[in-house]
Amino acid sequence: MQIIYTAGDNSKDYPQVNTTQKKICQGFIDLYARTPLELITIRQLCQSIPIARTTFYRYFDNVAQVEELLVDLSLSQVGQLMTLIAEFKNDNSNQVVQQMTNLLDANQGIWKLLLVTERSSDYTRQVERIVKAALAGQKQASYLHAQFLCSVTMGFLIGILTDQFKFDKEALVELERSLRKLSA
Repeated sequence: MQIIYTAGDNSKDYPQVNTTQKKICQGFIDLYARTPLELITIRQLCQSIPIARTTFYRYFDNVAQVEELLVDLSLSQVGQLMTLIAEFKNDNSNQVVQQMTNLLDANQGIWKLLLVTERSSDYTRQVERIVKAALAGQKQASYLHAQFLCSVTMGFLIGILTDQFKFDKEALVELERSLRKLSA
């Protein structure tokens, strides 16, 4: 399972993540899915990958830094996802659906963990802020309207992550039409 789909987007705010860092991050996601964060040790993480502890320390000082990197990278991916949704048009739908599928597949582990399993309220607020910023480009009548559109989009994302919704071109077209109607 992959972890981060970079799509060529390695801005100065999000440094390039190498293969070893990706392995460490994926190992962290796998452990975090079944172990409380405060119980994850560097030794346990390194054994699960497997890598030497010296390799871990080459990239991170502690387990919390792994989580911070994952959160930062996954939030940037949420921004990319929202950009794709905002720019969606029927004439480029196959390309957009493929890009969105790549983002969803690559980030499903961390998004599901933080938005569904752990229900991290801080992470959820950050995702909502990104979603609202992306929706702000559309005409909106009020803050309440923006909040409603954000809730619809978040519900759609969580529905995909929990397998309540099938993600395909038709689902994306329906979401895009609904957002446009609600924004009118």
